[in-house]
Amino acid sequence: MKLVRKVVYSIGFIIISSLPLFAVAKIVDKIVAQVNSSSITLAELNREVAFMRMQIPEKALESLSEEKLRSNILEQIILWRLQLEYAESIQVKLTEQEKSEAIKRFCNSKNIKVSELSEKIEQEGMDYKQFEDHYYQEVLFQKLYQTIFSEKISISTNNIKDVMEQQRKQSLQYHIEDILVPTTGENEVEDKKAEALGLQIISQVQENKEIVLPTGVQRQDLGLRLQAELPTLFIKHLPALMEKKITTPIKAENGYHILRLLDVNEKTPIPSEAMVHQFIYQKELIKMSQDWQKEIRAKSYVQIKKT
Repeated sequence: MKLVRKVVYSIGFIIISSLPLFAVAKIVDKIVAQVNSSSITLAELNREVAFMRMQIPEKALESLSEEKLRSNILEQIILWRLQLEYAESIQVKLTEQEKSEAIKRFCNSKNIKVSELSEKIEQEGMDYKQFEDHYYQEVLFQKLYQTIFSEKISISTNNIKDVMEQQRKQSLQYHIEDILVPTTGENEVEDKKAEALGLQIISQVQENKEIVLPTGVQRQDLGLRLQAELPTLFIKHLPALMEKKITTPIKAENGYHILRLLDVNEKTPIPSEAMVHQFIYQKELIKMSQDWQKEIRAKSYVQIKKT
């Protein structure tokens, strides 16, 4: 089972191995960015570029120039450095027990044994120590965000109810029949006649009469569809459709649509309140942490040097 996408070579190795030894010595010490009182070296940037290349999908890599890729990764390193500085300043760090528990959670999520992890990582061409450092750093940042923002996140009962209702609607499958009274859209009289015909059809349905469709009127069973799978024009009419089982004529470019609700199925179970609470909490935590990262980036001394 793959934990990350394997690649054949790393950019850092290619850059360094193709240079003379005296040049390597200079490059290793070259500073590419100054972040407050600490420095980021070219060697560090090269290692991160090589590491990230193993995880970014090929299609995404193809859309990025080498310059843009390195620029993005350097900016990420800068943000990491600033967050690590802040964590140290407020004495947020991981205990050995927290590290051990984090690795266990990771292995459980990948369905592998802890004892197999280092071998699996190295089989995919990655340095286990570098992987471990990155993972612990990610866990540390989560702890940092929770320390800073947990008390600032307020989740009301209404918030939970709204999200649960949204989730419920998204999990519903609607079995809909679409009756179309076609028009050319070029004649107002034609449009009025088509709309009137649509109203007659609705009347037949409401009176439980057998639907008799005039020549040219089209009838299509759309089958079971999630809300996201329905045409945008139809989605806004779902509340009325759920209430009355049939819509009034819906004007479209190709004519008037009349939707009939034949059945509704629930595709997936609705998440519990606890799960929804955690979902909202994580969403708010991510937003706050992203805003905070922009804030500390703007307030810090950062100088990116030409390489």
